Amino acid sequence: MKGGFFPAPIGETKEMGFSMNLLNDRLFFRANWFQTEQQNLVDSGVSESIDTITAQMPDSPSGGIYGLQTLAELNAVGFTMPPGVVEAFGITFSPPNADGYVNYTRGNSASDIKKAMSKGFEFETTYAITRNWRLTMNVSQIKAIESERGQNWAETVEWVKQNWFNNPAIRALRVGVGGQLDTIGGWEQRAVTGFRNVQEADGASNPNIREWRANLVTNYTFPRNTPLAGFGVGGAVRFQDRVFLGYAGNVNPADPAGSLISDVSRPIMGPTETDYDAWISYRRPLGDKMMLKLQLNVRNLFSKDELIPFRAQQAPIYEAYAAFDHYKATDYQIFRIAARRTISLRATLEF
Repeated sequence: MKGGFFPAPIGETKEMGFSMNLLNDRLFFRANWFQTEQQNLVDSGVSESIDTITAQMPDSPSGGIYGLQTLAELNAVGFTMPPGVVEAFGITFSPPNADGYVNYTRGNSASDIKKAMSKGFEFETTYAITRNWRLTMNVSQIKAIESERGQNWAETVEWVKQNWFNNPAIRALRVGVGGQLDTIGGWEQRAVTGFRNVQEADGASNPNIREWRANLVTNYTFPRNTPLAGFGVGGAVRFQDRVFLGYAGNVNPADPAGSLISDVSRPIMGPTETDYDAWISYRRPLGDKMMLKLQLNVRNLFSKDELIPFRAQQAPIYEAYAAFDHYKATDYQIFRIAARRTISLRATLEF
């Protein structure tokens, strides 16, 4: 926490690949490998801890530490802001008013930085099975790793843990939460534990990115010498790899009675997703210089409002509550409704 500015984000991408046309241009395929390395990226995962410690707790709109305790009360329990924070964030304090309260103002906002590396592979091929029937497939794999997360903020978080949350007198100070009073002890999850979860994921592969994706598209146009001349039909299959739901939780050795921290060796993954599309088209000339094309599209052809998990609990904390028994079979996961079937008609004029 020295204040000042981080260097601007920089990055480098290395890419190589090749493409080929075979069988008199009926078969085309392209393969591509890439690796991108970036530095000095804003780390939004650390922002919650930064904002909690420097803004929300001391100056909550519902009543922060400095708004609910007089300066004398804070001095009596030894409450101060972490070293370096006042200077780095341009924090100012007004003289105490007649009732002994001071106004807290944060002049600057700030973020920590991280490194990121992503690498992957893309393959695409198109094959003209016949003059009127075409098939296209593409497959991609990508992995992303984030590192050096929270290195500049870690010392401040450790200071806050030892000097605020481990001090009973300071832990009991009042803070406003949504119009209701709480103690600062209730904010430890956002200020400390959430930050430690970010650190636990440092250097691990980013599971929020689905590793594999694939698409298969086909289209057939009826020949001109057939009764269905001008018509065409097609379809597509879209595949996405398993979705990340969260990490299983471990007891925090530094705070056994506190919130769990993430175990990056035990990611909880949801199912893969496969969706289907279909369309029918009609094409005909309008006069000598115009062409009309109508296409009826059906996206998510077989969708039935399925429930798809998007978040899992770190631990079976709801097992102790009978009211949640009807969620037990799903491991207490949180779900979203699958994208619904949509039908659209598109008209295109070419001239």
